[in-house]
Amino acid sequence: MDCNRILGRLRPHPLLEDVDGWSELVNYERVKEYCLKVLSHQRDHFKAMYRAGIAFYHLGDYECALRYLRDAKNREPTDTNVLRYIQLTEMKMSKSSQRERESGKETQG
Repeated sequence: MDCNRILGRLRPHPLLEDVDGWSELVNYERVKEYCLKVLSHQRDHFKAMYRAGIAFYHLGDYECALRYLRDAKNREPTDTNVLRYIQLTEMKMSKSSQRERESGKETQG
Protein backbone atom coordinates (compact mmCIF):
# COMPACT_ATOMS: atom_id res chain seq x y z
CA MET A 1 0.00 0.00 0.00
CA ASP A 2 1.38 3.39 -0.99
CA CYS A 3 0.54 5.47 2.10
CA ASN A 4 2.03 8.65 0.69
CA ARG A 5 -0.08 8.32 -2.47
CA ILE A 6 -3.26 8.01 -0.42
CA LEU A 7 -2.36 11.00 1.73
CA GLY A 8 -1.27 12.87 -1.39
CA ARG A 9 -4.89 12.95 -2.51
CA LEU A 10 -5.54 15.37 0.32
CA ARG A 11 -4.56 18.97 -0.21
CA PRO A 12 -1.86 19.48 2.40
CA HIS A 13 -1.84 23.19 3.02
CA PRO A 14 -5.52 23.77 3.79
CA LEU A 15 -5.41 20.77 6.06
CA LEU A 16 -2.31 21.95 7.86
CA GLU A 17 -3.41 25.55 8.14
CA ASP A 18 -6.92 26.95 8.39
CA VAL A 19 -6.31 29.68 5.83
CA ASP A 20 -8.99 31.89 4.30
CA GLY A 21 -11.89 29.77 5.50
CA TRP A 22 -10.54 26.69 3.74
CA SER A 23 -11.33 24.49 6.74
CA GLU A 24 -15.01 24.81 5.84
CA LEU A 25 -14.30 23.12 2.50
CA VAL A 26 -12.25 20.21 3.82
CA ASN A 27 -14.14 16.95 4.25
CA TYR A 28 -12.66 15.97 7.60
CA GLU A 29 -14.62 12.73 7.70
CA ARG A 30 -12.86 11.66 4.51
CA VAL A 31 -9.50 12.83 5.84
CA LYS A 32 -10.08 10.78 8.98
CA GLU A 33 -10.95 7.67 6.94
CA TYR A 34 -7.85 8.00 4.73
CA CYS A 35 -5.56 8.54 7.70
CA LEU A 36 -6.96 5.63 9.67
CA LYS A 37 -6.56 3.44 6.59
CA VAL A 38 -2.92 4.48 6.26
CA LEU A 39 -2.30 3.95 9.97
CA SER A 40 -3.82 0.46 9.82
CA HIS A 41 -0.99 -0.47 7.43
CA GLN A 42 1.77 1.73 8.80
CA ARG A 43 1.27 2.65 12.47
CA ASP A 44 4.16 5.07 12.69
CA HIS A 45 3.27 7.23 9.68
CA PHE A 46 3.78 10.75 11.03
CA LYS A 47 1.73 12.63 8.44
CA ALA A 48 -1.24 10.28 8.89
CA MET A 49 -1.08 10.64 12.69
CA TYR A 50 -0.95 14.40 12.44
CA ARG A 51 -3.72 14.70 9.88
CA ALA A 52 -5.92 12.24 11.77
CA GLY A 53 -5.49 14.44 14.83
CA ILE A 54 -6.53 17.52 12.87
CA ALA A 55 -9.51 15.71 11.36
CA PHE A 56 -10.73 14.53 14.77
CA TYR A 57 -10.20 18.05 16.13
CA HIS A 58 -12.40 19.60 13.44
CA LEU A 59 -14.99 16.85 13.88
CA GLY A 60 -15.18 17.74 17.59
CA ASP A 61 -13.71 14.50 18.95
CA TYR A 62 -11.03 16.16 21.05
CA GLU A 63 -9.97 13.05 22.98
CA CYS A 64 -9.14 11.16 19.78
CA ALA A 65 -7.54 14.27 18.33
CA LEU A 66 -5.27 14.59 21.33
CA ARG A 67 -4.32 10.92 21.18
CA TYR A 68 -3.23 11.12 17.52
CA LEU A 69 -1.54 14.47 17.97
CA ARG A 70 0.44 13.19 20.97
CA ASP A 71 1.48 10.15 18.93
CA ALA A 72 2.65 12.54 16.20
CA LYS A 73 4.52 14.59 18.80
CA ASN A 74 6.32 11.46 19.98
CA ARG A 75 7.59 10.98 16.41
CA GLU A 76 8.42 14.66 15.77
CA PRO A 77 8.76 16.41 19.18
CA THR A 78 9.65 19.82 17.76
CA ASP A 79 7.05 20.08 14.99
CA THR A 80 5.40 23.43 15.68
CA ASN A 81 2.16 22.55 13.87
CA VAL A 82 1.68 19.48 16.04
CA LEU A 83 2.45 21.45 19.19
CA ARG A 84 0.02 24.19 18.17
CA TYR A 85 -2.83 21.74 17.52
CA ILE A 86 -2.17 19.98 20.83
CA GLN A 87 -2.49 23.33 22.56
CA LEU A 88 -5.69 24.19 20.65
CA THR A 89 -7.17 20.77 21.45
CA GLU A 90 -6.36 21.06 25.14
CA MET A 91 -7.98 24.51 25.20
CA LYS A 92 -11.15 23.14 23.55
CA MET A 93 -11.27 20.27 26.03
CA SER A 94 -10.83 22.66 28.93
CA LYS A 95 -13.61 24.95 27.70
CA SER A 96 -15.89 21.99 27.06
CA SER A 97 -15.43 20.57 30.56
CA GLN A 98 -15.91 24.03 32.07
CA ARG A 99 -19.23 24.40 30.20
CA GLU A 100 -20.32 20.97 31.41
CA ARG A 101 -19.57 21.91 35.02
CA GLU A 102 -21.45 25.19 34.65
CA SER A 103 -24.49 23.54 33.08
CA GLY A 104 -24.48 20.96 35.88
CA LYS A 105 -24.61 23.74 38.46
CA GLU A 106 -27.52 25.38 36.65
CA THR A 107 -29.60 22.20 36.68
CA GLN A 108 -28.88 21.64 40.38
CA GLY A 109 -29.36 25.19 41.49
